[in-house]
Amino acid sequence: MNLYGPTEATVDVSFYDCSDGDIPINDISINVPIGKPIDNISLYIMSGAMKLQPVGIAGELCISGVGLARGYIGRPDLTEEKFVDNPFAAGSLMYRTGDLARWLPDGRIEYLGRIDHQVKIRGQRIECGEIEHVLRGHPAVSEAVVMKRDAASGSEYLCAYIVCTEPVDLEELRDFAALRLPDYMVPLTVMELPVMPLSPNGKIDRKALPEPELKTGSGTPFVEATSDNELAIAAVWREILQRDDFGIHHRFFDAGGDSLLLVRAHQRLETLYPGVLGVTDLLTYPTISSLAAYLESRNRELASWSWTGLLVADDCVSSGYAAERIGSVQFQLDRLVAKGLAELAASRSVTVEAAAYAAYLYFWRGESGSSRLVLPAMTDNGLIAPKEIDFAEVRDFDTLLRHAAKRASAGECYSVRQIRKHPQAEAGFVLFPLFAGTAQHGFKERETLLERFDVVLYMDGAAAPSGAEGPELGGVWTYNARRLGKESVLDWASAYLELLSSVVEQYRATADSAVSRA
Repeated sequence: MNLYGPTEATVDVSFYDCSDGDIPINDISINVPIGKPIDNISLYIMSGAMKLQPVGIAGELCISGVGLARGYIGRPDLTEEKFVDNPFAAGSLMYRTGDLARWLPDGRIEYLGRIDHQVKIRGQRIECGEIEHVLRGHPAVSEAVVMKRDAASGSEYLCAYIVCTEPVDLEELRDFAALRLPDYMVPLTVMELPVMPLSPNGKIDRKALPEPELKTGSGTPFVEATSDNELAIAAVWREILQRDDFGIHHRFFDAGGDSLLLVRAHQRLETLYPGVLGVTDLLTYPTISSLAAYLESRNRELASWSWTGLLVADDCVSSGYAAERIGSVQFQLDRLVAKGLAELAASRSVTVEAAAYAAYLYFWRGESGSSRLVLPAMTDNGLIAPKEIDFAEVRDFDTLLRHAAKRASAGECYSVRQIRKHPQAEAGFVLFPLFAGTAQHGFKERETLLERFDVVLYMDGAAAPSGAEGPELGGVWTYNARRLGKESVLDWASAYLELLSSVVEQYRATADSAVSRA
């Protein structure tokens, strides 16, 4: 028989007959219930607002009935605090036990602990007894005490002290608690003790419990910050958390952070990255590594490339209004030229597309008359990569070809909407050309490109059919028909084809000369 009851209610107020059968199993552990109220006694489980708690929800156990004492002799203040009016039976009193309990589905009551150690952290009222009850539900834990502690940063956190019957991983124990408790009730750190310190009357002496050494997650490898963003975030964490024993893969809350410190960290980061991060981003990306990666992506997203364009003769301007905004001029290379271009590319270990781009750069150098040229190309992943060429340093076509074939890094590329046009202030017409290469674009995508660029060159190639003299290579010049005249684009396309033919002729002449010398 398991009997429960305080002295204030004549010792026993509930009973549970342990011989009735198996002890009921709840979702956390095996507990012996304190059972149901005895005759002439009523038991209530109340919330902090003195409202009845539903089944399964913990609250303060309150007692009313004929066994209730009248109060404490010589302690009217304590009597008034503990013996309150019973809202469910007019004219009677109800005793507030200070014990934490909950109703089970079968109508019995489960004792969970004391509410005397209720704490408030970050605005949340927490019953330490509930957490202790959950921890004791782990097969390896025999005793558990949870207390509020103060970190060096000034924040408050929960620390759990446990005595175990067998070895247990402390991070695993935190995970066990996290599955059964809300996040704000999961202890930040767990300390294993050989025995609990006891007071002279045999109760746990909470004041004698050791001060915990707040550690970051032991299962997380320590990796130092290396990139600029990681170093900046780590410096903010050190300032806010008042510690430096964390790496880029440790979580902010596992390193001693809380919601108030998170807001402070956001305020400091806001001075470093104005308008880039929200408080929720620090929750979504809780480690230095993930937040730094997100910052990098946001910086790339917010970045832009300002281009002054190419200054060319203004005779290319459209002379009248074009009904269709997009114009196009298709072209096809002679098979022998296409074959020669493919041989040139193979001999230099570059793609035919790179060779065509090199010729495109040289073509616009001639049209603009500029020795320093900035002209973008589209990358394989659909981004725009600016290419700057100083023709004073270009000795021959091979040098230009190496520049054209060099791949741009991710940090050097931009999306179409990140392109900002800033035409030069000099007299003349400013043109914005793009080399799209073998990119496959539909009408809508080409229309979007022509909002940023005036003329775009696409290339396409195919293997030579059986019996043919060489591969097929052609393409299309698409252009803004409301800015450029078709005749000018036709002239450019023709001149570009002639340039490709000249490049191939020069390559073959050089190759033939090398063979004859051999």
